[in-house]
Amino acid sequence: MTLTSGLWNFAGQMVWPFSTLYYLALGASYMDLGLLSAVWSASRVVPLMIGGYLTDRFGRKRLVVTFSFGLSVINLLFAVVPSWEYLIPIIALDGFISGLREPAFSSIIADSTKPEVRALGFAVWNFGPVLFGMFSPYIAGRIIDDMGIVNSMRLLYIVLFAFSFTACILRLLFLKETLSERTVEKMSLKSILSSGVLFVLKVPKRVLTLFGVSSILFLVYGLADPFWIAYATRDVIGLTASQWGLILIFQTALKLTLTPIFAYVSDRFGRVKLLFSSLLISATAPFLFTLSGSFEQTLIPIALYGVFMSVSSVTLSALLADYISRESRGRAAAFQGTLNQITLVIGSVIGGYTYQNISKSYPFLMASISLLVASLITLLLVKEPRVRAE
Repeated sequence: MTLTSGLWNFAGQMVWPFSTLYYLALGASYMDLGLLSAVWSASRVVPLMIGGYLTDRFGRKRLVVTFSFGLSVINLLFAVVPSWEYLIPIIALDGFISGLREPAFSSIIADSTKPEVRALGFAVWNFGPVLFGMFSPYIAGRIIDDMGIVNSMRLLYIVLFAFSFTACILRLLFLKETLSERTVEKMSLKSILSSGVLFVLKVPKRVLTLFGVSSILFLVYGLADPFWIAYATRDVIGLTASQWGLILIFQTALKLTLTPIFAYVSDRFGRVKLLFSSLLISATAPFLFTLSGSFEQTLIPIALYGVFMSVSSVTLSALLADYISRESRGRAAAFQGTLNQITLVIGSVIGGYTYQNISKSYPFLMASISLLVASLITLLLVKEPRVRAE
């Protein structure tokens, strides 16, 4: 999974950091950016529930491989889209397929980590693929500076298709199933919903609290993530695409260096204190970003945000896996993902409207406040599990 996602990430990191500029160049407004993000998130809600059911009933590999092929082919549609309006159905389809795949994807990773090194395992998974794409944003930035955003992105989406399709073939050939016992049942909407409701009713309150913290992180992604590059390049600070690429390289290098260290600390000495601290530090980054006015000043908050949001994500994933048994992880991932997408939709709409109509700084300030709230919830309501699930 790390190898194939690394191949996908090498080409993806040439595309994803600059997709906002591509959409704007195709005629989208800032409100439209929020709309596109909301469409992607909303289209994932029902598929996540279905995917969670399928994951626990039929296993992980079949879903991961099938839907990975679908997501790979969609990149060709992004490469030929004539204007931003055509992005709406494409992004909805991308969200639908990724929603079906996500519970199996996260479950196969959780199944493959041992309790005593779980945070380190998630760190390897999260940042092994990142290593492949470490220099990709700078390479893409240089291409964009030379060729222009639209022509460059069309070319890079085709490159992404080639690498992602190769990754899909490798998953088909070499990925192994991690759920040893599977129960094949007829699937109905009623059985999916009832299974989900029963799971939620049985979940400990601390797990629900962690789901809440996770949803706040996705609220932050919706509020701020579509606008980092627009604020830094075309709107306020005035950086070039290649300068933004260099900042992302520095951020990635720090993540690769520091996250495994923090993950080791989490495995040895507990996760809750680290989760609280990383959320608290993350909260400072969007605020500092609004005070930036140069390449050097932008470097610091982007690095802080990247490193400590990543540490938060790794620690939170490990903590949830500690609490949730193997046979329930598909449904847990589905419920968590559904909640995350709802808050991502809310954040995207609020962020897009605020960035366009009120202030370009406000989405980042709201992100800082949200992360501060998440850190306080963690401090007050989350405890270490007495026994870590296998």
